[in-house]
Amino acid sequence: MTGRVLEMVTLFLRESLEEDSSGDLRNDLVESLMEQGHNPNEISAALSIVDKIHERLECPWPGPRGPVGEHFFMKLEEHHISPEVRGYLNQLVGMQVLDRLQREELVERILVLDAEDLTVEETEMLVEELLQGRPKMPGEFDETISDFFH
Repeated sequence: MTGRVLEMVTLFLRESLEEDSSGDLRNDLVESLMEQGHNPNEISAALSIVDKIHERLECPWPGPRGPVGEHFFMKLEEHHISPEVRGYLNQLVGMQVLDRLQREELVERILVLDAEDLTVEETEMLVEELLQGRPKMPGEFDETISDFFH
């Protein structure tokens, strides 16, 4: 059932974003799906999901203007990662131990771990794991990250 609902959501979104999202188009799509034998409950579920997506697309962003994805990512980071860990990661970027893409990769790892109480020491292990996974650049330090701070 879920697969069919997702296919219908994709159909509704594709059609409504390519053309105007008038009620006629929507009714035509529903009628077509009913004629094809789709379950009315599945169609209703798909329409409900599409409506929620459209509401979010139309909802104005209360924060500063710019790419919504970037702001969303920043809000996730602020909410789920402690100020100490964020400061530590920023310090590593400032010292050029990490570049911004590596910092972003670490933040994504932390968010996936869902570790809101992650400590700086645990973050050091994640940083070292990330840095060990890539080849060293000429002139790059061989010491561990801990050596920089202790």
